[in-house]
Amino acid sequence: MKQTELETKNKLISQSFNDPRKLKYPPEEVRLKLDDELFSESEIFQTDDGEYIYFDVQISDFHEEELVRYVEIAEKLYEIVKEQVYIYILCAKTANVFVKEFEILSEATFTIRLARDDSDPAEIILNVIKRKIADHELLDKDDIHALLMIPMICDKEKINHYRLESFRILNRFH
Repeated sequence: MKQTELETKNKLISQSFNDPRKLKYPPEEVRLKLDDELFSESEIFQTDDGEYIYFDVQISDFHEEELVRYVEIAEKLYEIVKEQVYIYILCAKTANVFVKEFEILSEATFTIRLARDDSDPAEIILNVIKRKIADHELLDKDDIHALLMIPMICDKEKINHYRLESFRILNRFH
């Protein structure tokens, strides 16, 4: 991820979760310990005050099973970094939250926060991929998967628009 993408995530986290701290990538020794299936789907940042943020986008509904998964992630990340962990989950406007807010007892120090984003998640994903292409970055398997998924997560009225955009990118760059 290039610096512009880090700045975009910083702005998104700042606005969505009211967290103005500057983000950076974790140190190499931490990144090596994060090479785990549990951490592969999302992004982890270190804040300017040394705490950690695990950032994810939730497109589907948020149930107790997702909460259990995020608690597991928070506890494992805390074991690695021994610093306060924030789990920030940005829910798409189409996702419903079926979990109430309550205290979670744990030996780890973490906070899980959800925010709703009224913007179009398909547009966000498409813009990130287009920015990678404009920056001459190679698309990885996650980018290809995201392109294939865009028509599944967009509003039905826009499905043909997103299919066309996805197909154009896949046809040219894959």
